[in-house]
Amino acid sequence: MSFQAYLDTIKAQTGNTPDDFAKLAQQKNLTKHGEIVAWLKSDFALGQGNRKVMI
Repeated sequence: MSFQAYLDTIKAQTGNTPDDFAKLAQQKNLTKHGEIVAWLKSDFALGQGNRKVMI
């Protein structure tokens, strides 16, 4: 799967773009990798392949 395909899938699944996730993480004061990974998994049900794209 291409990088753009991952982005398109994430947008379709969550309604958010990578920039949206970055802004949301900043608003939540999430700065550590583990915190961001846990947040993406719990709030957006993004899997390991998806999280690699977002981080």
